[in-house]
Amino acid sequence: MNNVVLSKVLTPLLIVAAIILFYIGTIKLFFLLLPFVIGLLISKIITPIVNFLHKTIKLPNNLSTALMIFTVIGLGAYLVYGLSMLAIYYINELAGVLPDWANAIIAFGTTLSQDYKNLTYQLPFDPAAFISKGAAGLISDLGTWATKFASRGVSFATSLPKLMITVIITMLSAFFFTKDREQIDAIILPYKKKFFTENKYFIDFRNDVLSVIVGYIKAQLILMSVTFTICSIGLIIIGVSNPIPIGFGIGIVDALPIFGPASVYMPWIITTLIMGNKVLAFKLFILYLCTTITRQILEPKVVSTQIGIHPLLTLTALYVGVKLLGAPGLILGPFTGVTLIATYKRYYKKETKSIISEQ
Repeated sequence: MNNVVLSKVLTPLLIVAAIILFYIGTIKLFFLLLPFVIGLLISKIITPIVNFLHKTIKLPNNLSTALMIFTVIGLGAYLVYGLSMLAIYYINELAGVLPDWANAIIAFGTTLSQDYKNLTYQLPFDPAAFISKGAAGLISDLGTWATKFASRGVSFATSLPKLMITVIITMLSAFFFTKDREQIDAIILPYKKKFFTENKYFIDFRNDVLSVIVGYIKAQLILMSVTFTICSIGLIIIGVSNPIPIGFGIGIVDALPIFGPASVYMPWIITTLIMGNKVLAFKLFILYLCTTITRQILEPKVVSTQIGIHPLLTLTALYVGVKLLGAPGLILGPFTGVTLIATYKRYYKKETKSIISEQ
């Protein structure tokens, strides 16, 4: 009896330990082989175009592959340049706004001190001095961050040779994956059929997991749509400029694990309050409450309807994933959770059927 109980306790722990070790090893291996993974993805994208150029224009396979690789390099360089310029633009915009924010914080502290002048006699500190000191500390911290950012920029510049080697390996792997795709497919295809595409157990497992994942994605899309609709209509009523793009952005953030509408609304409300627009801050707070309450009411019903799993299980899987694996756990945690639940459901169904057949 003790052995049975011990087995039931140890088996889940061993499964969890095996999953953790598997993911840690997989993540390290993934980053080690990342250039080849990216090269394979690039190959999958450009292969149809290479085939088209080879069959239609009669370009040699090597030449059409090289042409597409150089096209990818050009587009990638242009994208990096565009994103860098955009980042520089927003950093300059932020640098121009920071002094106004600091002055607003100091003015807010002074106003608060004047409004509650009688209260200051009972407090062991001066609110105005406290907030002004906090603003000065914030500016000092921003300067420290700017220095760290500059030093990291220097570190990035010194790591450029390694980055160039990684880029070269990625492009070369993409070239060979594309050029020798037929030979590679001939080697991999038998194993792919044996273990994946023609394996009954894998097909059943894949269908179960995919049904849960697709249901989870549908649930998130429904909740995103609800958040987008409420935020957009609310912002239009409030009179905020660009309500549709802002509502869309809040809907996107709402789908991200851990974040949610609060990560947008709270900084916005606090900044608006400090800038002196109390009416707008109050309206934004009411809109935030409406969005959050509506989502909290709908989420259990939507999620349970789509995937049959309680949101608490998803939240638990997310928390454990982040704690054990860090940032990758944001995705791997819920994925592992729904996979284990799908596996348990299939196992439970099989056991139930076998018990019924025995009876």
